Amino acid sequence: MELRGALQVARSDAVRRSEDIKLKKIDAADGRSCAASPADWSCGWIVFRDENGDGAYTVNSEDELLQTFPAPSNTSVRFTSNATYLTVNRWGAINGVGASFVISPQSPLGSTSGLEMAVCVSSGGRIRWITGSSCS
Repeated sequence: MELRGALQVARSDAVRRSEDIKLKKIDAADGRSCAASPADWSCGWIVFRDENGDGAYTVNSEDELLQTFPAPSNTSVRFTSNATYLTVNRWGAINGVGASFVISPQSPLGSTSGLEMAVCVSSGGRIRWITGSSCS
């Protein structure tokens, strides 16, 4: 899935460049809006380098956009930390403690189908997929 690829790109670039790389959700795509909830990553995500060091979690003209990843259609992607971004540091650690996402297909009526998968990322950057909505 694209999320795994984005996490791998962010991690490898952070280690290779020896600096922080950001992964941020996209707020709107394909007629959908994901801006209302920080946890809703269903519109996709971007990987970027905070070139000017302003610490902002938005891409501005000085920042380097590394890659854009569209979210799969008819799929709900939720970041369990309820945040619009995450940071991968120069050692490949994500947010210093790890991260998890819950991915589920949507029914035609917009609700989740109950077939959830969790993407669990350890603090060291190891990515694993498990059935269900919890990484514990």
